[in-house]
Amino acid sequence: MKENEYSLITSRVKNLFVAAVAIQPVMFFLLSLPMLDTGISGLIKIFLLVYPPLIIIMSVFFYYFYRKFSTLISGVVEHGNSDNISHEEVRYVNLFPFKTVAVYWAVYGLAVLIVSYLSNWFTVYESIYKIVFSALLGLVTILIISGVYYSRVKKSMFPVVDYIPFRALTIFEKMAAPIVMSIFLLLSIVSVVKYSYTENKINDVRQREIIETVNKTSLNIENFINGLYD
Repeated sequence: MKENEYSLITSRVKNLFVAAVAIQPVMFFLLSLPMLDTGISGLIKIFLLVYPPLIIIMSVFFYYFYRKFSTLISGVVEHGNSDNISHEEVRYVNLFPFKTVAVYWAVYGLAVLIVSYLSNWFTVYESIYKIVFSALLGLVTILIISGVYYSRVKKSMFPVVDYIPFRALTIFEKMAAPIVMSIFLLLSIVSVVKYSYTENKINDVRQREIIETVNKTSLNIENFINGLYD
């Protein structure tokens, strides 16, 4: 493995993680917008309150794993083989994508729960059902992005297979990952659109019922008053 290959692996892994960290809050926020019962400012306030400190915590954990990972890959580059790397270190390299995904799930899963709690606290959504649905959407975004991140990291690490025992993705996994993640994303968007459309229809029916009730009540009162003077 050449030096530029080593640099390419480590830089791609780092850039993929940064992209995954940045995309999830944006996707979660956009999917939550159509269900808002109040102004957008409340949701923005919650996201700004929750995500920055958790992103810092996640970055610290990632850097801890990434530093050792980068050192081990560098050792492979310098010696051209895995003779200088122990079995535990080889296992560490293989588990690096999974460990970072676990950190991603733990931190952002907590973020979704806190956002849901604060949404209820600040009455961003009028019903508990919307809060639960929003939380599910947040978890789905984590699933989608972490799945893409994991598959891309495994692909980026493929050159190390010539130097250490590395479990690369199978052809089926390479083909299935983007398809499955795309289906999840499409289903999430369709669910939000369908939910918003159904809710609007229900609200329209309720408004018409209220108007009809008010009109009938006004008419009955008017008839009653007219009856008093007849």
